Amino acid sequence: MISGEPLPCSSHSLDRLSNDNKGANFNGPLGFPSTASKRYDRIDFNQAGSLTDDERTLLNAAAEGSLEDLKSLIHQHLFYCRYVDLNCSDSLDRTALSLAIINGHVEIVKFLLSDDIDGLSLGDSLFYAIQTEAYEVIELLLEKDPQTSLRVQPGTTSPFEPGLTPFKLASHKNNYRILSILYRFSHRLSFSEDELIIDEKLDTYSWDAVVDRLLHYRARASPAFMLLMYNEKGMAWDPVNASMDLFGELKQLSMREREVEAAYLKMASTCEEFAVELLNEVKSSSELADLMRYSLSSDNTMTSGDSDTNISNKEDLFSNNHANKNLLKPIEKAVQYEMKDFVTSDNAQLALIYIQKGKLFRRVKGYKALCTQVFLGCIYPLLTIAFMIAPNSSVGRLLQNPTVKFWCWIMSEIYFVCILIANTILIQYSEGANDHLSYVLVAGGFWILGKLIQEVKEIANQSITEYLVDPWNVNDLITIVTYSMYIVLRALHESSPDHNLRDGGGWDYLQVSDACIAIAYVLVHFRILEILRVERTFGPLQVSLERMARDAISFMVILLIIFLAFSSGLCELFTPYGPGHGCTCNSTAHCNASLPLVQVWNITQDENILPACVACRKLNDDEQQTTSLLDSLLGIWWTTFGYGDPRKWYIISNCPETFVLQEVVGFFIVAVYHFTVIIVLFNMLIAMMSNSFQTTQDDSVREWKFYRTHLWLKLVSNKITRLPPMNIVPEMKHIKKSLRWFAKLFTKLWRKMRRTRNNSGNGDIYQNDGTTTGPNGAGGGGGGSTTNHINLTRRRNAEAVISSPEDERYEKVLRLIVLRYVKKKVLRDEMVI
Repeated sequence: MISGEPLPCSSHSLDRLSNDNKGANFNGPLGFPSTASKRYDRIDFNQAGSLTDDERTLLNAAAEGSLEDLKSLIHQHLFYCRYVDLNCSDSLDRTALSLAIINGHVEIVKFLLSDDIDGLSLGDSLFYAIQTEAYEVIELLLEKDPQTSLRVQPGTTSPFEPGLTPFKLASHKNNYRILSILYRFSHRLSFSEDELIIDEKLDTYSWDAVVDRLLHYRARASPAFMLLMYNEKGMAWDPVNASMDLFGELKQLSMREREVEAAYLKMASTCEEFAVELLNEVKSSSELADLMRYSLSSDNTMTSGDSDTNISNKEDLFSNNHANKNLLKPIEKAVQYEMKDFVTSDNAQLALIYIQKGKLFRRVKGYKALCTQVFLGCIYPLLTIAFMIAPNSSVGRLLQNPTVKFWCWIMSEIYFVCILIANTILIQYSEGANDHLSYVLVAGGFWILGKLIQEVKEIANQSITEYLVDPWNVNDLITIVTYSMYIVLRALHESSPDHNLRDGGGWDYLQVSDACIAIAYVLVHFRILEILRVERTFGPLQVSLERMARDAISFMVILLIIFLAFSSGLCELFTPYGPGHGCTCNSTAHCNASLPLVQVWNITQDENILPACVACRKLNDDEQQTTSLLDSLLGIWWTTFGYGDPRKWYIISNCPETFVLQEVVGFFIVAVYHFTVIIVLFNMLIAMMSNSFQTTQDDSVREWKFYRTHLWLKLVSNKITRLPPMNIVPEMKHIKKSLRWFAKLFTKLWRKMRRTRNNSGNGDIYQNDGTTTGPNGAGGGGGGSTTNHINLTRRRNAEAVISSPEDERYEKVLRLIVLRYVKKKVLRDEMVI
């Protein structure tokens, strides 16, 4: 038995060599000093101290794979009781075990890990084995010691990153085989409810915590790790959904930790690439339909939700309700996380277009399809009525087709715009003050009410943050508010006793209502731009417009600060020389201050009459634009576009004296402003907008497909069913639900009154257990049986969800695409299983 501790045979021990290697060149094969090289001062990397001849022999034998020399050395030390440190290391802190692993000498590793050798420390050997992908060695090391708590500690000279574990290193290398071996020996990746705190002992934003998070999420972003968890945990770790959810987490972390943003974005790109590769393994229409949860034989629309609907096939009933609940769920989640590569991939777009066209327009194509769509859009009020009365009829089901809904949406917006234009034309040819409430705009108020109902439904289907992120939702909210304020203010104006006309005050009911309807007009016309997203020509242009608008908003923040800086400087410089501030050309002792200021310097010949005071600055419009802060802001704004003469701002020319310092400083401020804004900032804005436009055009098809998908999902997922103003009429199912609710309420009140009357007339009609024995039998009219029926229904629904054929088909196709993905990666030598 060879031990790492000194043996009692001390008479045969060797004295260690003195450390005289200072200044040596460490260029030997194991980092030992090279005697042939030129001597000069170098850092001594061998921090473990000097090595004996036997220890050098041990390391050389392990590195070169000389099993006989190694056995002979240990045999000699065994019989001669010479001390040998089995854990000695070279200048790079590599032990004999580590050197054998690095150089791939499995027999040496087996010999060192045998039971005959005691006192051997494993150290970082498992990390070296994972790094070199030595599968047999990994199993040998884990059988020797599972090392489930092994972790690289900070402050050591280990070449591996602090906080790294074997499981994380295997995930970073994306090696499925090593991960499965480690998982078999109880190695796991720890999770935390708070994504910012992986180790509760660390400060959230300390260097250790940030590095630990990066190591953790880099391991989770490994496709091999996600495949392992799917293989071990099943559908709880669906690789498609898991990669999407992790993509969303990484995007949030990249925005939260800007210092390491590039690392998080690289991990997010890995997750998206993995999801796209899985999606590309779909090889048939049926597989794509099962993965995206839609049916190839139906229109994939939401059922009316009416419990009275007669459907003979119970499986079809369940399929319609359940499948459409998850209809195109992967694409919807990818749009939410802005996974543009996934959304614009061929298979995702094919699934979307298949649902978008529906049965009708998959058969009808060309100009015939276009004419049909326009016609159905024009008669959308009739289609809506048919849908409300008979949603499962052939005419009523037309409104469930996404393409038909899209054209109905277009015509609804066009009808609303036509109403506004008609009101504008009527105003032009009308006579009088036009202070009454326009009946044409009152009719347009039904569209506003319909829009309000539609927006409430959208907010109910998503969080308020997600709702407000979309600028078109903000557009709709402002339109609803301003249009509603117009109607309310005009009604208040007509009901007010004064009934004053426009008097120039600017804040009466009439004039505020004019401002509100003007804003609403602009926003309603803008709303049509969103519909143009689906068109190949206008879609990329609109995306470019939105990006350039964001650039302009960001630019305006800088521009407003500069406007405020220069305008306040000019105002502070020239305001004391304006009227009302006591600056006069003639002394107050020689002018009559009680008279108004005059502009002409005119000294009267009569010395007994005091002349009027003369202002330093002339009282014309251009020169008064710097005597107040608001005037300075407006003057600087308009002079940027060439209006006004800024040279008159800094000249104080109404006095015989000259104010040289003020005029020079004023000239300098105006000159620097024009140079900064016109030459620098405006050209920077042009460059920013050009870059945004060019970025969109370089990838125009991808950008167009992504934003088009976002729009189509609203129609496919039934977030938009009935268009304004037809959605203000309640559906038949809502009317029936309301009637049932009132019927239940009436029945409950009637039973309570009857029970009270019977209780007062006959006290023994109730038994001791509280159940009635009336004409309806035990249970008081079937109350207990109703509860049992509800519980039974719930259990049946739960069983149905578990045994859903759609879920089974989804799991089957997911298993197929995972197997294809793995086989392709193995064939290309990109994965080892």
